[in-house]
Amino acid sequence: MELARLLGLEETKMATEQEKHMLRLLIPLAKLYTAKQAIAVASEGLECFGGQGFMEDTELPVVLRDIQALSIWEGTTNILCLDVLRCIFKSQGKVLDVFFSTAQVSTNK
Repeated sequence: MELARLLGLEETKMATEQEKHMLRLLIPLAKLYTAKQAIAVASEGLECFGGQGFMEDTELPVVLRDIQALSIWEGTTNILCLDVLRCIFKSQGKVLDVFFSTAQVSTNK
């Protein structure tokens, strides 16, 4: 939800510099997390049907293959990690300061 809020602020040109840094850091992390979770969920769904889930006429294997391609379309794990590193270097570490200060405020609530 925080990512959606930050994206809304950025789109309406209301984001502060700190919020822009957070958005730049969280986008590749969210893409990586959702792609990996989608694969796990689809695999669990396939297993729920037992041996029948692996039959090609159920369309479930097609869904799993399509979801596995999601991590390639969104960027491989390596590319997304490089995107995070690029964000850190480009901001000269400011993005990490923002991240840790935001995390500290959130944990103190």
